[in-house]
Amino acid sequence: MKRIPIDNPWMVALLSILLGGYPLIPALLAGQVPGIGHTDLIPAMWSMWAFAQEFPSLGQTQLLGYPDGMGWYPQSLHSAMLGLPLQFFFSIQVSYTLCLWVARSLTFGIFYTAGRAWNMSISGAWLASLAIGLSPILFGYAYEGITEGVHAWPLGLWFWMLAKRSRIGIGIGFFLAITASWYLAAASCLILLFVFRQKHVEYSLLGLLGAMPLIWLFFKAFPEPQMIDTSIRQAHSISMGFKMPFWLSESQTVFGQSSYVSVTLLIMLGIAKRWTSLLLLVPIALGSSLPIISELPVLSAIRFPYRWQIATTVLAVMLLRERLKEPVKPWLILVLSSELIFASPFPPLLPITPIQQETIFEKIDGPVLNIPNLLSRPPGEYNPSKLRANALYSAQFQHHQPIMAVPSFNGLNHTTDHIPTGMLALDPYHLHDAEITKQELQGLKEVGLRYILVHRKQWPSKSSRLLTDQMAEIGYIPLEATEAHLLFDLETGP
Repeated sequence: MKRIPIDNPWMVALLSILLGGYPLIPALLAGQVPGIGHTDLIPAMWSMWAFAQEFPSLGQTQLLGYPDGMGWYPQSLHSAMLGLPLQFFFSIQVSYTLCLWVARSLTFGIFYTAGRAWNMSISGAWLASLAIGLSPILFGYAYEGITEGVHAWPLGLWFWMLAKRSRIGIGIGFFLAITASWYLAAASCLILLFVFRQKHVEYSLLGLLGAMPLIWLFFKAFPEPQMIDTSIRQAHSISMGFKMPFWLSESQTVFGQSSYVSVTLLIMLGIAKRWTSLLLLVPIALGSSLPIISELPVLSAIRFPYRWQIATTVLAVMLLRERLKEPVKPWLILVLSSELIFASPFPPLLPITPIQQETIFEKIDGPVLNIPNLLSRPPGEYNPSKLRANALYSAQFQHHQPIMAVPSFNGLNHTTDHIPTGMLALDPYHLHDAEITKQELQGLKEVGLRYILVHRKQWPSKSSRLLTDQMAEIGYIPLEATEAHLLFDLETGP
């Protein structure tokens, strides 16, 4: 039987699919969602779903901010576009998982192909691909549901096109890198400064120019982004300490923040004695949120400086390009891969977040006010209502109706203009002293609100009892009650 070479395109595709998909196996077998659902995962799924609901509209949504709607931009435009056709055939949970799989697989495959285009050996290109694709910073994005972060493949596509000296390809690659995420855009612009001598690299600026309409839509959707306090940026900067590997940690990691760079890669650079390795200090300095640097324009808007670290890994691979033209010993690839997997603070198989499907949502066929609603907090400040956001969004992509919530850029700030003061008074995080009144509920009906959905597990049980009692005094009884929710229909009251 003829042996298929590892450089065969089909073999490269197969290996990339396996590398991209192995962390998703538990979630796929369970039919649930891969990742930890404390922060970004549910909003990321919601973002994909919302984009499909209102396509081709971009920059505005009627799903939030009822009754007026609001400016909005998807958390990840690339995931939204990938998930658009998938949602014709699969649930949002399956669509999200498949998009994650595709994004991870493309990262391995395209960075390998880029390495080969730069004349790296087969084994050298695989080492480069694994150094980037297995990096804990990218895995951390998948772990926490930071869906825009997993799309590192456009950077690989740009490098590939630079090697091929394709003018159009260079522009397209850079356009996709800029529009992938704010952080990949920043890293790509930084790396552009280091490859300015490459032939036709100036066509990258056409990609940047082409991205301007989307950048304009983003800032139009969030016209007044709040500045990030210096202490918040420093808390999310590159950590010079060594985090415990997952197998030594006694508890599950909650956040996907990691700035780990392969020690194997750095040792290879040291052995190569490349003085240009000092260039790695540039993204490290940016990511460390140094006081003077982090206050400069643009840099002061970066909430998570540790995300510059993807540029450190990519630059390290670039600096090793000549070394990687020679064959690399298999044991070295094994050492690098093992290091990145087992020195990571994240387990190699992604945790599972179950999405509870509830029949109560099938009764909702009009605009909804969620109680308790979300709290207004400055970006970066602890917000105890993040889990409320997960409940709110997961309910909405099941009942498909507009809701009274207005998120802002870089935070979970929500307006409470239309929420009755009496309902706010029941929330332990609000300082109010009032009761729900018939006039307030009438005001909700006048703006077209139909349902009040109470998330019983998101606040003290006594608050649900008090709300039910006050609503009953006015003449409203729950349309349906479950262990997790109460549903009031404003059309059935007095």
